[in-house]
Amino acid sequence: LSKFNFSNANFQDNVYFNNTHFKDYVDFHECEFEKIACFYGVKFYKTPNFSACYFKEPKAVNLINVDIDKLDFKSVEKYIEDNYKDESYKNETKGIQDKKEFFKIKNKHKLRYAKNLKDSFRVIKDVLITQNNTLEAQEWHKLELYAKEKENHINLSVKDREKNADIFKNILIWFNCVLLNVYRNTSDHHNDFLKILNFTVGMIVLYGVFIFFCQACIEPYSKFFNELKSSVIFIIIGILVFLCCIMFYFNRKKSIFAKSIFFIIAMVFIVLYLVTYFYKTNEYK
Repeated sequence: LSKFNFSNANFQDNVYFNNTHFKDYVDFHECEFEKIACFYGVKFYKTPNFSACYFKEPKAVNLINVDIDKLDFKSVEKYIEDNYKDESYKNETKGIQDKKEFFKIKNKHKLRYAKNLKDSFRVIKDVLITQNNTLEAQEWHKLELYAKEKENHINLSVKDREKNADIFKNILIWFNCVLLNVYRNTSDHHNDFLKILNFTVGMIVLYGVFIFFCQACIEPYSKFFNELKSSVIFIIIGILVFLCCIMFYFNRKKSIFAKSIFFIIAMVFIVLYLVTYFYKTNEYK
């Protein structure tokens, strides 16, 4: 089926969407289901909207064999891009020439759609939890976290452009965004065992390469580093902290992905360096 809009509908009798394939966006936001709502075998090719949806009897909702394999982080981003330019957005931006004000309005509407999408996934997740179907609930929780990550990303771009933005609030939003980004790429929010295995093996290999590098290249200078042990650590950590501060002040220079990569490299470097340092220090005691 092509695009359908059931928003604000009140289904007073049983409703069945059995084996329906929604190939375009379908909108159920603020719908009320008084009796049975059957979505058995439904396939969503694009992100559905169940935001503020009310199910009078959560256990009367049939979500067996619902196919959401097509939904991922990119589909969440695409949903926001395809839908935020609604009538409210067009009316609010009509005649506006100031680029800053236009950007502010655009991000406000993107943020609204990201929050709506997050609530949409939460609604279905809660229904499945009520039915004790925790395995399927995890899939919708994963989508909820995708929407939360996108919400943080939009929020961060808004805060970056504010002149009197709270730097500590910016750091908190950025840190949450980086964590969600890392979890998504390393384990798909604990839903992809292969990604978890690849990341674990990669970290082990990286640690082995780092130790080999230290033994092969730094060993001849170990006495020198031992004499400057405290100074080297404080200088390196100080430089990394300084670089992080530069990223926050000179905004719009790096994407959130680049910041995430820098954050991961910095943390890995600090941890591995400290482990190697204390190992070398204990050798000389």
